[in-house]
Amino acid sequence: NALRWVISGEKAHAECAVRILNGWASTVKEQPKGPDQPGLSGIPIGSFALAAEVLRTYPGWAAADQEKFKRMLLDYFYPVCHDFLVRHNGAPDSNYWANWDTCNMRAILAIGVFCDDTAKFDEAVEYFKNGRGMGSLKNAVPFVYPGGLGQWQESGRDQAHAMGGMGLLVEMCQVAWNQKLDLFSHDNDRLLAGGEYTAQYTLWKGVPYTYYTNSSKANQYHISRNYKGRLLASHFELMYNHYVVRQKLKAPHVQLFAGLRRPEPGEVDVFGHGTLTYTLDAKASPLATSPPPAPREVAATPGIGRIDLTWSPSGAYTTHGYEVSRSTSKVGPFEAIHGTSIWTTPAYTDTGVEPGKTYYYIIAALNNAGKSEPSTVVSAEPAKAGPLPAAFKSASTEGSTFSEAAGRSFIVPATGKDIDGSFTGLPVDGDFELTARLVEWRGPVNMMGLVV
Repeated sequence: NALRWVISGEKAHAECAVRILNGWASTVKEQPKGPDQPGLSGIPIGSFALAAEVLRTYPGWAAADQEKFKRMLLDYFYPVCHDFLVRHNGAPDSNYWANWDTCNMRAILAIGVFCDDTAKFDEAVEYFKNGRGMGSLKNAVPFVYPGGLGQWQESGRDQAHAMGGMGLLVEMCQVAWNQKLDLFSHDNDRLLAGGEYTAQYTLWKGVPYTYYTNSSKANQYHISRNYKGRLLASHFELMYNHYVVRQKLKAPHVQLFAGLRRPEPGEVDVFGHGTLTYTLDAKASPLATSPPPAPREVAATPGIGRIDLTWSPSGAYTTHGYEVSRSTSKVGPFEAIHGTSIWTTPAYTDTGVEPGKTYYYIIAALNNAGKSEPSTVVSAEPAKAGPLPAAFKSASTEGSTFSEAAGRSFIVPATGKDIDGSFTGLPVDGDFELTARLVEWRGPVNMMGLVV
């Protein structure tokens, strides 16, 4: 609402924002408590302070009300942000992931700006440069490689949290920039290296990886594939405009990512809307003008009650999603059964299939300019499951099934708790290769694992 007022000049938007801020300032009488506190409360606290700064010049927000809001920030919200960065809830400094620190760093910096409190502003800046926790820049990007790539601290955890923590740090740098302080370039543009690394991996190009662990023994030997290909991040437009457009630096994958999200929306934790708020040169930030190329190397692999579709990610640089269409005839008609505009993962599993039927598929790539031509048609017939062969050993579970046609696949219904799980085995001599995956789950799942 505050941003809408700034852009449109419509008083109603400012009045709505003022009502929200005044309502909180009149209600809050204690520091945040509950799960993850102190900690993740830094996300909304920072957003409150940023919104207040945007509204600072609105004539309809009375000085007395602004002062009351400042007291809420200083008396109730700042202490929990400060406490987390100093104590980390009594845990070792490496216990928490980077995003826990970055949200509180951004919050303290924004509080310092709105409250005209230089000490708090300087506190956040000092932590950014030299903080012990994982959100300080040297720890958030612990490994830097040749070619302008920097491994993000949460890369071995999952890409969603890596993106979120980075987005908060990027926004913090922009707040400092608005105060004539350049944090973007700190430590030889280390933040840009982290953004280029994450964007490159998300767009299906390999990156180097160094083993990472912490006081909780994360033991991350490999970069995580969780959320790989997910474009749900709204800080790359800001990174692109600052580093590439303003500073004339090279960041090809940051630039590609920004283009795929354009016009960039907002997110839950990171404000985003970067196309609207950070575009410096419209000619340097064009929208897509032509659809992406058709997906290539499409393959359909039968499984038990499923057909797995894969294709080459070669078009990922111009694609923000795919549409999967299916038919029971090679010549169609084809009906769309899956589509997304925020995932570039070149794969889909169709579980709405029946044994004995042949299914035909085409894949189309999507971007803001439209849909590509369809891929070549591929087909597969899902395998029918039968009982386990006599050589298999089944224990502590019933309902395990097997199919020779699906590459000697077997399905084990997983039940139990802790080590008391479900077991199906096959005695093997010599070398072997085993691929395992969680096919589907019903109800809450707290922990899933595989023991070989």
